[in-house]
Amino acid sequence: MKSKSVSIRKIIDDERKFLMAGNFSGLKEILRNKEAILEEIESKKSNLEVLDAERLKQELAENQDLYLSVKVGISSALKRVEELIESRGSLKVYNSKGTQVFTCDSARGIRV
Repeated sequence: MKSKSVSIRKIIDDERKFLMAGNFSGLKEILRNKEAILEEIESKKSNLEVLDAERLKQELAENQDLYLSVKVGISSALKRVEELIESRGSLKVYNSKGTQVFTCDSARGIRV
């Protein structure tokens, strides 16, 4: 069962890397792969070595903590943007070249 342990470990490691890099678009495929291999492990009632199982459990818990941190971060950022719009009546966002990319005001919403 080592190969399943190595395979799920790689998926968990890739998931952590995507979360840490903020690459959320790549998570869909990672999650699909993770679900499939975890279901396969569960359906075969695999005999992962106790140390492997404990390590996998710890790595899964660490990634879950990262998901929660991402959620908190996004919620905080959204709240801050809402506060800026409310206090100033509008918010304009510019790219690195100084070109305005969108405007958001409390009366009209977001305009790209």
